[in-house]
Amino acid sequence: MRQRVFHRGVTIENHTGDSSCWRATVCGNEVQGELDVIRKCVDWSTEMRTFISPKQVIEHLNSLKSRQKPERRLEVHQGIKIMNDSGKDSEWYIMVKGRLFKGTLVAVKSFLDKNIDKIKA
Repeated sequence: MRQRVFHRGVTIENHTGDSSCWRATVCGNEVQGELDVIRKCVDWSTEMRTFISPKQVIEHLNSLKSRQKPERRLEVHQGIKIMNDSGKDSEWYIMVKGRLFKGTLVAVKSFLDKNIDKIKA
């Protein structure tokens, strides 16, 4: 049975019924593979105006999965949470009354020490 899916103006067809055998023509190139990968090829070609093969899409997705997220660090100073999402020493931050303060851990702590009365009020 032939299945057809339309995605961003491109017809994606499956002639065999196998989930890994979808075909489409993207930017004049015949592509074949899983439906999600073909859709990503169509998305990429539509948004970037360039062709990317299904193999390149899979490699890109695998590289994203293999990246390790930096460890989130948290420190409490005078009852206020100081956070670091990136793992870099100079990227600590706090949110105080809707305002963002950033810097090294020492700088943020010294800011808190100087302004704790204003912050807690």
